[in-house]
Amino acid sequence: MAEAVFTEFGLDIGSYTLIPGSGGVHDIWLDGDLVFSKKSIGRQPTPEEIIDLIRPRIDAAARG
Repeated sequence: MAEAVFTEFGLDIGSYTLIPGSGGVHDIWLDGDLVFSKKSIGRQPTPEEIIDLIRPRIDAAARG
């Protein structure tokens, strides 16, 4: 998952932090906002799904 995001956005994202979880937790946060929660949705995200959730925020930041 992290590799797909890094491949897609590369240096457009200033930093990445991976925090190991337990108990099946798989949360994706962007700038302090929860953009995906396995616990809430009940399934793992696909890499494409995460990219689609992140892209609008990256594009908006690039436009300034």
